[in-house]
Amino acid sequence: LKTQGKVGELKDLYTTYTEAILLIVAPIASMIFIFPDSILMLWTNKSYDQSIYDTFSYLALGNMFVPLMAFPYILQYAYSDFKVAIYNNIVVAILLPIGMRFGFENYGTLGVAINWCILMFISFNFSSYFVHKVMLKGCHFVWLYKTVIPIISTSFIVTYCAYYFVDSYITNLLEFVIFYCAVTCLTLMSSSILKVKLIDLIKSWRGV
Repeated sequence: LKTQGKVGELKDLYTTYTEAILLIVAPIASMIFIFPDSILMLWTNKSYDQSIYDTFSYLALGNMFVPLMAFPYILQYAYSDFKVAIYNNIVVAILLPIGMRFGFENYGTLGVAINWCILMFISFNFSSYFVHKVMLKGCHFVWLYKTVIPIISTSFIVTYCAYYFVDSYITNLLEFVIFYCAVTCLTLMSSSILKVKLIDLIKSWRGV
């Protein structure tokens, strides 16, 4: 698409794949962040201290941003321009060990997890902003506020509501799968692509 000059199609494909990845990772991250005790019990059949649950939660939250950073990298391959990737990796390489040491010395493993989460969040915003600024002009804030934030926020709100109002706990693999599917289906409603397709479907039914 880049070599053919189809910028509009490139943006649409970029948004579609971002939503597809988010609809996979955001529900899982939200479930681990809000139900770490249940999921660790399901996974290992053991109970742990609260600090372990908190560490698990922040590691999951930080890892949610990792696949999203793949999209700016793909764009840089398409444009054969890797400046942002180089600068981003240098910054991460410098800050990660410093932050991990500070976090571990002051807060233990939880400090390491929080440092990882913060650094991945900063790295994601840094790389996506500067890549979009150069390669997909005028796309960044639309992509961020209409694609990324709605899906992540909806996923976490839905999962938290289940935790707060239903007091739900995941006790077996079947419940995990059902819970994940339910959160994903509700999160789909915040997808901009789904909204467009639903509107087009309604129009086709009405013959518009």
